[in-house]
Amino acid sequence: MKDPPSATHGDFPWFAWMASASLALVVATVLRRKGCQWRLAVLRCVNVLRRFVWLPWYFCRRSAWEDPEVFADRKLPAHAPLRFYPNAKAAKERGPSPSVLDLGKQLWRFRLFPSPRAVEASVQIRERSFSDKDWDEVPVPSNWQMLGFSPPVYTNVSFPFTPVPLLMAPFVGRNNPAGVYRTLFDVPAEWMRGRRARLVFHAVGPAVMVWVDGQYVGYSQDSMTAAEFDITDALRSGGRSQQVIGTPQSTTALLADQAEHVLVAMVPTWCDGSYLED
Repeated sequence: MKDPPSATHGDFPWFAWMASASLALVVATVLRRKGCQWRLAVLRCVNVLRRFVWLPWYFCRRSAWEDPEVFADRKLPAHAPLRFYPNAKAAKERGPSPSVLDLGKQLWRFRLFPSPRAVEASVQIRERSFSDKDWDEVPVPSNWQMLGFSPPVYTNVSFPFTPVPLLMAPFVGRNNPAGVYRTLFDVPAEWMRGRRARLVFHAVGPAVMVWVDGQYVGYSQDSMTAAEFDITDALRSGGRSQQVIGTPQSTTALLADQAEHVLVAMVPTWCDGSYLED
C-alpha cells in the first residue's frame, strides 16, 4: 500500500516574509501616487500580497493535516448507521452484531509526541514488533487534555492557538503536539472468508491518520462525523497464510487466523481545518 498523500516539508521560506513586506510597500506607494484613497490602496495591496505570499508556499510539499486540498484519503463514503447480522433471523432479534469488534472496551497505549513530523519519523511505532510497554494506558474514547497530558484548551470565539498572519492562513505551525494511540486486536479467520473488514472511528478531532500492521490505511479530517476505512488488504498481508480446508491446495487464502494485529492512530492538535472551527 502506498504512503500518505503528501510528505513533510521545511518551514515557510523566510525570504517570502521579507519579499512580501517589500512588495507591500511598493504596491502601497504606487497606488498612493496614482491618487487612490488610502483605504482602497490597502485593500488592493492586501489582495496582491496574499497572492504573492502563497506563491512559494504553494510549491512546497505539505502534509495532509496542513493541506487545504486534502481532507480525506481512502476514506469510504458516508452512510447511515448500519448493523451486520449473518441472517434475517438474527437481525429480527435485534441483538448486538456478532461480527463487530468494539475496540473501545479495552485500554489503548498512548504517547504524546511534539509534532506530527516526529510521529512520521518514528516509523517503528507502527510495527507489530514495537514494544510500547513504557507508554501510558488510556481509555478510548477520551481526550488526552482532560487526562492531564497537556493543558486543556477551550475558547469561545478566538483562535485557541497563536494565529499566524491572516495572509498565511491556514498555516499549521511547529507547536502542534500529536497523540499516538496503539492497540492490538484479533480478527477471527471465519470473519475474513468472502468478506471485507472495515475500521470505523465515530469521531476523531481534528484529524486522524491510521496504520494497520505498519501499513497506511487512510486519513480523515472531520471531527464530528464517522471515518470508515477498508483494512482488508492490510489484515491479509499482515496475518499468516492459512490453507482453507476443503479447497484445492493451489488455492490459499490469506487470513488473519487469530493473528494479533496492531492499530496505530495519529491525532494532531491542530490542522488546517482548525481555522474553520473557531
